[in-house]
Order: sequence, then C-alpha cells, then structure tokens
Amino acid sequence: MLGRFFPPLARRASPFNRNLQRLSSRRYHATIIGEPMVQHIDVSRCNIGDTIDVPYEITVTEGWITLWQSCFYQHDRLYTSEPFAKELGFKGTPLPFSLMLFKTVSMSHVDSNKEVLDLGFDNAIYRVPAYPGQTFRKQYIIKGLRTTSDGKGTVATIRCELYNMDQELVFDVDKQMLFYGQVNEDNKTSESSRSTPGPPSRFLRFLQERAESDSLPAQSYLAPIEVEQLILANYSKCLGRSMTASLTTLSRMTHPMLYDTYRFKESEIVVSGGLVLALTTAAASIKLYEMLYEELDHCVFPNRLSHAETVSAMTYISDRRTLNQGLEEVFVTNLGVKNIALLKELRNIALPLDLFQKKLRPAELEALVEKQAPQLKGKIVCQSFRRLVRQSPYAHRLNVPLL
Repeated sequence: MLGRFFPPLARRASPFNRNLQRLSSRRYHATIIGEPMVQHIDVSRCNIGDTIDVPYEITVTEGWITLWQSCFYQHDRLYTSEPFAKELGFKGTPLPFSLMLFKTVSMSHVDSNKEVLDLGFDNAIYRVPAYPGQTFRKQYIIKGLRTTSDGKGTVATIRCELYNMDQELVFDVDKQMLFYGQVNEDNKTSESSRSTPGPPSRFLRFLQERAESDSLPAQSYLAPIEVEQLILANYSKCLGRSMTASLTTLSRMTHPMLYDTYRFKESEIVVSGGLVLALTTAAASIKLYEMLYEELDHCVFPNRLSHAETVSAMTYISDRRTLNQGLEEVFVTNLGVKNIALLKELRNIALPLDLFQKKLRPAELEALVEKQAPQLKGKIVCQSFRRLVRQSPYAHRLNVPLL
C-alpha cells in the first residue's frame, strides 16, 4: 500500500520575528542624521538680568591643590603650610585665590561652534574661606550686553557666583566675554553695568580680627617694598599642551579652542583667561612674600596666549597703606608678558607709566607700546590691578626685614 505524502507544514513566523524582518529590511536602506544637544548660552536670546542656575556640583579634592600648585608657583604660607594656617585660626590651608577664580569663571555652557574669548575680569572677591573636600555650585547673571563695533559679535558681562553647600557665597567676579556670530539686535546700546564695591569679605575680616588681637605669627622674612617701584620677575613658565588640557577638563571647560588640535592648529589653541591670570600672578608672587589675602579690581587680556608660550611678569607698586596693626595693603599692577626674558631684555629700558597706572583697552595698550615700548608689541597677555594684604615687615619691633 502506497503511503500518502504529506508535505511539511510551513512554519508560521511569530509576530516578533515578522517585526524583526520588517525592521531589518527597512534599515537596509534607512539613514539617520545626528544632531547636537543644545545646552549652551545663546547671547542673541539673552536679556540683561537673566539668571542661569548651573546644575553641576563639584567636590574639590586635595588632588586639585597638588595639580594647581605644580603649575602655578606660590609660597605664601597660608596656602602652603597647614600648621601656619591653623595658627592663624583657619581650619586648614584655604584653596588659593587664583584657583577659586578659575573655578568660578569656568563654563561648560559655551557654544562650541562659535569663537568665544575671555576679555577680562572685574571685582573678584574671595568672600568665605574654602577648603579641600567642600562641594560647590555656580550661578551666572547676565549684567551687560553690547554689540561689537563691527556688528559681528556680542560682548557680554556675566556675573559669576560660586556657592558652597551651606548656600554661602564663596567667590564672585564679573567676566567679560566676546561671542562672535551671536548678536542681539535689541542690545546694541546696552552697556555693561559696573559692580559697586561691597563690604569687606568675611575672609578679610577674620584676618583683621586676628591682627587686632595680636594673634598673627611673628614674621621676619618680609622684604620692604617701595611705592612706584617696578619689579621684574626672573621667573618664566609655559603650561604645556597636556597640563592646559588637564586644567580645563578639571574645571569642566568644553570649548574646542582650548584643546581640540584636530579642529585648530597648535598655534590656534588658546589658554583661557583664568589660567593666563594665574600664570601672571604666579610669576609675580615670588617677589611678594607673604600674601594672606587678595582682590582683583580689574584685568584684561590684550593678546592671546598659546600653551607653548612662556609667561613672565612685571609688578608695579602703585600704593602701600597700613591696614591695621600687623597688616598692610599693597596695590599693584601686574603685566603678564609672553616670550621675553625680562631681566635680559628690559632691565635698562624705560617703560611708559601709563602701562601701570591706567586701565587701558587692548587697542589702546597696543597703540601705546607700539609708540613707546616696541619691545612689548604683541607680547602683553595680561594687565591686572590687584589689592594685596600681607603682614607688615614693620609690625614687630624685634624682627628685622630681609633686605
């Protein structure tokens, strides 16, 4: 008997398999276009008074101090010696002023497709001592907007504020930034507003109270300085490519002009303003031992600095006053200059006093040096006006200043 032939039953595809087949056939010809997530500050849409709350929180560890002081020379004992700091009544060594300023002005919310430059800082005040292990957050306030004279960009003045987790204002500074390609037509004539000086910081008030109670440690290492003295630093340093990238990443700065050597040539990579100021004040600090507190009144960055260029500094003593018993305040102008050996090239050169006594715009400064100090043409990367508080070399009768 012949058997009956039954053809095998075809497997019926499950709904899941049918979906996979349909998606696979679709993807064979499908394309997709990437797009960035827009989280940057668009100054063409900003208005004066806008507040930007930054959601990020960062704990500053001891590693920050190690990295920072390996880059920027400092030997002021309040910031390098824990026993000295505790003898003054601090919890430990506070975080340095230059580090706190850089932390405060460093932004992750900058348009990476536009050229953005730091123009300068004003009214930088260290209000509450900060220490390693503390956590900080930031807030930005748009204080001023104006269109550049060529109509191709916007200069923004941004109030940068740094808070600790106790909601205390630790550090604040006004930052001027140039945004190329972003123009708000409604703000062509809106000039940046200047901050009015506030009361002394709690940091400074604490030092004054220690001085009044005669609790400052004895000091005999201070060299006296003279008003209208110009000090040439014999110290010069560059940050280098890897260290510049490390510091900008540490403070979460994301603009490609700071480190992207694929998009920009090595010579086009710029050092951010906070680091230029830190290099300048570090070179100047060697001759200004021993600083306890400082404020930055004003600074500008007339020329760009690349990571391979060295920075040295000149310090002009514009005034010196007794603050109270044991403390004096010194008002100085620092010029940060690049790629020049100051002691060799400028030792016997007469320089115009306006470089140190007037707050000049970059164009005015360059015009001045071209006419009266051509050795400095294109080389000044920072002009800063600072108020420094230090122990007075004449505060203790038995101490003899180091001459």
